[in-house]
Amino acid sequence: ARNLAQGTKCLNQEKQLFVMLSGYSDECNGSIVFASEKATTAMWYQLLVRGDYPRRYGMTKETAAVCPAARFPFNYGSGSGYHFAINRNICMVNGEVNRKLAALKFPSRTGYLADSPGSYQFTDSSKVERRHNWSANFLYFDGHAAACKILPGAWNDVLYYGGLQ
Repeated sequence: ARNLAQGTKCLNQEKQLFVMLSGYSDECNGSIVFASEKATTAMWYQLLVRGDYPRRYGMTKETAAVCPAARFPFNYGSGSGYHFAINRNICMVNGEVNRKLAALKFPSRTGYLADSPGSYQFTDSSKVERRHNWSANFLYFDGHAAACKILPGAWNDVLYYGGLQ
């Protein structure tokens, strides 16, 4: 029962993060937040903190991206210790491609954030952690969050690549 409650709280946390990520996109003409910046090496969550998004959306920078079931401390100041990883296939590194939400063919089937074993980004199932009853929680680009028991392994699966060509 406790694990189920933590999984539900984690899904709700991902939905709150979607509100912040949507605010970022709204202010940046529909652009998706970068996984990281080349010039500053800031990771996606640090970019949100820099823009004061956690406070603006009623959260704190220390707790906004914390999963209650993760077994390690969240460290938003580094590239490790992340509880949620962002989809690196879609959310590119600044300077590569500035992707727009409208470019996704399948937003309801494409993962935006996923439970992470400590990495700030994922490209396939190798950087996704099944921490909720052998399921990984995913936030999708349409704003819904759900547990996923079976993770496709290929990087070009729609879960990871959204139908982008």
